[in-house]
Amino acid sequence: MASSMQEWFSDGTPVLSSLVDTARSRPVVKTCIVQMVDDPALIADEWRHLEARCVGYAFYQGYDWCTAWINSCRAAGCRIKPRIVTVRVEGRLVLIWPLALRQRGPVSMLHALGEPATQYCDMLVEDASNAQAWFDQVWEAVLAMRDVDLVSLRRVRADSPLHRFGEVRLAAFAKSSDLAPLLRTAFVGAARSGRSLNSLRRHRKRLAASGPVRVERVPPAEQADALREAFATKRRWAEERGAFSAAYWHPANERACLAIAERGLYAMWRLRVGEDVAAIEIGALGRGQYHSMIQTYEPRFALHSPGRILLWEILSDPANGIEVFDFMPPSMPHKIEWTEDAVNVTDYEIVRTANGAIYVQVEKRLKPAIKAVLSRFPSQSLRWLARI
Repeated sequence: MASSMQEWFSDGTPVLSSLVDTARSRPVVKTCIVQMVDDPALIADEWRHLEARCVGYAFYQGYDWCTAWINSCRAAGCRIKPRIVTVRVEGRLVLIWPLALRQRGPVSMLHALGEPATQYCDMLVEDASNAQAWFDQVWEAVLAMRDVDLVSLRRVRADSPLHRFGEVRLAAFAKSSDLAPLLRTAFVGAARSGRSLNSLRRHRKRLAASGPVRVERVPPAEQADALREAFATKRRWAEERGAFSAAYWHPANERACLAIAERGLYAMWRLRVGEDVAAIEIGALGRGQYHSMIQTYEPRFALHSPGRILLWEILSDPANGIEVFDFMPPSMPHKIEWTEDAVNVTDYEIVRTANGAIYVQVEKRLKPAIKAVLSRFPSQSLRWLARI
């Protein structure tokens, strides 16, 4: 039986090397071991400690999200194999790259753990002078996985550790790019024209004709119910318009999000008109960085832009603790109307076998047609297809 924590990849060779710690006045040789973990519980405490030591905020590479996704996939009957690649130096965990292996017919694809719901592919890396060398070892280990036909790294931010350390190696494999609009809330007053602000005030006044308008932060105990309400609204909206989203229709997505909400780990706000909920905003907030994940509004209030009013109220209140509001890709008009600032995000595909090359060509030719067909499927059928 295969070990849950493997120091050997498909050729049976331990991935071990010696690195020189150049940060010291006298170079010290340290042993670097690359391991693959399939059960996050084996390194739970170390994972959380590494999260705390890392610079920046990486929700999708955090222990909570990754374990929620794995458990939800298993409960939904989805076939994925976690491949969490780690680096230890002298026994200390210094890097985690949460990946997963999934079969697409005869093709074995390695991608970010949590795809398609994970919005950014990245890794957790301790800030140290040897971090580049750690990544180089990890990259060689990934390429040594002989059961992988295709490596798909989607939405890699230009300001992420993965891009910082992998830019040279990944450059030749870029597939497509987009922008993640972001707003630094210190400049929120300059984000909209006076005419635009007056429009929002008029909409708010018209909403008030139906009842008192107020914004409330959703307390942790109520997050699960608010998330269920948001998903139900989103689902109705998508079905009415024939819209297809691989993330929303994935059978594990709502379960995983609920697992986070049940622990009160999201940041959530509601816009109420009287006792009715007119709009909901849901995301993840850490170290002043906010990822905007789910936005919904009640259709009967749509004429008065409740979602935009809620967003304006959130951005205008410094008590919310948001320094950078990340609208996340794709870049769309309703996002860029708030800001001209953005960070590049890139998709990479590394073909490893003939099967992988065929898959890439077939997907390129057929994806638009497949997406059009899937948009006509009922939601229950889409969830079933996502398990395959």
